[in-house]
Amino acid sequence: MCDTLVSLTDDGPLFAKNSDRDANEAQVHRNLRTPTGRAYFRVVCVAVFAAETSDLSLLHALFYSHSGTDLETLISTDRGAQQDRIVGGSIRIAENMAADLGDRVRLSAVVNRIGQDDTGVSVVLRDGSAVTGSHVIVTLPPTLAGRLDYEPALPSWRDQLTQRLPAGSVIKAYAAYDEPFWRADGLNGQAASDRGRSRSPSTTPRPAGRPAS
Repeated sequence: MCDTLVSLTDDGPLFAKNSDRDANEAQVHRNLRTPTGRAYFRVVCVAVFAAETSDLSLLHALFYSHSGTDLETLISTDRGAQQDRIVGGSIRIAENMAADLGDRVRLSAVVNRIGQDDTGVSVVLRDGSAVTGSHVIVTLPPTLAGRLDYEPALPSWRDQLTQRLPAGSVIKAYAAYDEPFWRADGLNGQAASDRGRSRSPSTTPRPAGRPAS
């Protein structure tokens, strides 16, 4: 069903406009007939987007699914997006990039304002100092990015978006055991639930390699 909806995005801007207006929850009600099917898609939405189906648009859900090939690939461990993990954690990517950049990385430098004119952009810090360049990439969540001052001011549509686009709320926790005792009972350690605080627990084998250096 999800693949069929994704294929419809090629039909033009009218479908995109309508699906951007509809919450993902709307397609759950329209296209899924059983309580189990609806519960499954809601669990998947929480696991993939860290948000409820009513909190994101159908267009974004379809775009994200299509970007990852399809929904099944996004949630699969066998030749899917969940198959591999980075030894040492994904923070190792940022740490290695920071190491290559050296002193150009500035920590504890709180940004207050971003300005742009014909000569480039400037980032003004809380202590009054400024960093200039040709481009600025803002990686803050939209809600936090909206708290910065901009010169010139953001377009009204963008300003409204930052006020109406809260970040997902999710906590990931790891529990280490001496041995995978659940396998003795024929269980694989993966589960999904539409209730409770732990919605999609799964197992992670011990890494075979070393953290990147």
